[in-house]
Amino acid sequence: MSKNTPSIQFAKPGWADSKAAGILLVSAYIAAASLPIVLAWALRSRTGAPFATELGKGAALVGFTLLVLQVVLSARFRFVDRPFGYDMVMQFHKRMAILAGVLLLAHPILLAVGHGSLSLFSWQTSWRLNLGQAALLLLLVAVLFARFFQKLGIDYQLWRALHKGVMVVIVLGFVHALVN
Repeated sequence: MSKNTPSIQFAKPGWADSKAAGILLVSAYIAAASLPIVLAWALRSRTGAPFATELGKGAALVGFTLLVLQVVLSARFRFVDRPFGYDMVMQFHKRMAILAGVLLLAHPILLAVGHGSLSLFSWQTSWRLNLGQAALLLLLVAVLFARFFQKLGIDYQLWRALHKGVMVVIVLGFVHALVN
């Protein structure tokens, strides 16, 4: 190389690239995902509700928390991407989104089993339940679109804009949980 040719400088791997950082991030994710259910169990009141009802409430807590954590996974935070790589984080994002969808779908089914009634599936319910129903319906559509947008021939930029609209699901779900 001549004196005038600049040398290429590569960033030295740091702590954020280490296995320890990855283990710390995975541990933090697990702790964040399980904290609501642990707190609910620790602070629970003895209502005598059927097991299916309690399981349905737990499914909603964990499912909603996983849904909120999807924002962190997909936000392209360097401290999240560096230990694993962006592609691996996005694969994890997809899997956790499906798990969140399954848990949130299980929520009304388990509540219906616990209450012994299918009235939760009617649109002739209170606005508070309708918020949850709308959030769940939008979430299922979003998960299906995310899973099959290429096969459906949906333009990526359109899909991306629609996918960001899932934030509405988080708002609706939060309000639903707050008022119930």
